[in-house]
Amino acid sequence: TALPICEEQQQSQKSAAKLTRGRGRGRGRRGRSVAKNGSQEVASSQVSRRKKQKRDFPSSLDEENLAETESPKRRRVSRGLSSITTTTASPLSEDKPKVMFTGLRSTPGEKIVRNLGGELVDSVCDCTHLVADKVLKTIKFLCVLARGQPIVTSKWLDACRRAGRFIDASPYILCDLASEREHGFQLRRSIEKASASALLQGYKIHVTPNVKPPPWAVKDVVECSGGSTLNLMPTKAGENVVVVSCDEDAGLCVCAVRAGIPVYRKDFLVDGVLKQELLVDAKLDI
Repeated sequence: TALPICEEQQQSQKSAAKLTRGRGRGRGRRGRSVAKNGSQEVASSQVSRRKKQKRDFPSSLDEENLAETESPKRRRVSRGLSSITTTTASPLSEDKPKVMFTGLRSTPGEKIVRNLGGELVDSVCDCTHLVADKVLKTIKFLCVLARGQPIVTSKWLDACRRAGRFIDASPYILCDLASEREHGFQLRRSIEKASASALLQGYKIHVTPNVKPPPWAVKDVVECSGGSTLNLMPTKAGENVVVVSCDEDAGLCVCAVRAGIPVYRKDFLVDGVLKQELLVDAKLDI
């Protein structure tokens, strides 16, 4: 009959299907094995490359050396997971002059400073160059001198404009022979002395109300000279404790004199800063 033949054919077909599935599974296993081995080879290759890179380049802990191998004008500095791009400052921008003017029209000079990339400042503590045409007893002049910063003529700015950049200010230090003879000092020498040491370092100074320039202005001169000011009249003598006063305030200084505290005229500060000397002979007669 036909039935046994059909059963035999079905069994034959089932055997062939099993054999096919077995072969497929074998190929799958072999495929997965090959893929696994391939992945291991890729991972191994990546590890090798990372080790090579680690040998060839500095780590993030050696950023300074890494920066030195790059362009001097642009550096990439790593900070944690982020990075920022910075521009290395040139010597000119690092030493960018901070300029003030005193006793003259500053408008033409201000334009030169701005055009060359300098900075105009209002604080004597920030000033690196003061432009003046003569010796003055202004607060700006005295404070900048007390800090040992160069005081130059406007010729310095003219020379900078012609050069197209800021140049050395030393040849343009102000020389006012008439005023220097009158006050008995040399400005260039005073600047050198002030830059070497602060005239009033360690001094504690009280300034009475009627002194001219006023106490708030004198405070700037004292602090730029390395000293400090006392708000109240001292009544006990101490090392480098002094009073600066005037005839109008002589009555306020009696207690200080009795305590043995020296009381000086304003020349102790003003002329003392110009000369960069402690004028202990400028005592106020009380």
